[in-house]
Formats: sequence, C-alpha cells, structure tokens
Amino acid sequence: MITLKINIAMNGYKIGDKLKLETDIDGCILDSFWARRLKDSKIDGCVEVVQPKEVKRKKGINNANFTA
Repeated sequence: MITLKINIAMNGYKIGDKLKLETDIDGCILDSFWARRLKDSKIDGCVEVVQPKEVKRKKGINNANFTA
C-alpha cells in the first residue's frame, strides 16, 4: 500500500487530496495510470509519495530497565 498526495487538480481530485493505492510485493503501483503519474511527477510534481510518520515510543514503565 502506498499513499500519494495530489499536487495538481486532475481527474476529479483536488490539490491536497490523498490517495491510497495497492502495490505489488516490490512496491510498484498496480494501477497503470497512477504509476505513470508518479513517474511524470519527477518532471512536473503532480503527485508525491507521503511517507508514514514514525511512531515514537514513550518513556515509561514498559521501556524501563529494572535491575536489582
């Protein structure tokens, strides 16, 4: 699964919309239209890949190092 952010209004999508797409095991987009748009985005910036935010672990009892 990959998430794309739309940077140019197209195909009924507005600027800022996010779209989740299915990928194969290698991470290649299965939908040929969006695969081409992502390839073109290197030139015109029409879409960009949204990276998931890293989950930060909170300090607390579960992460504490207890030694006796």
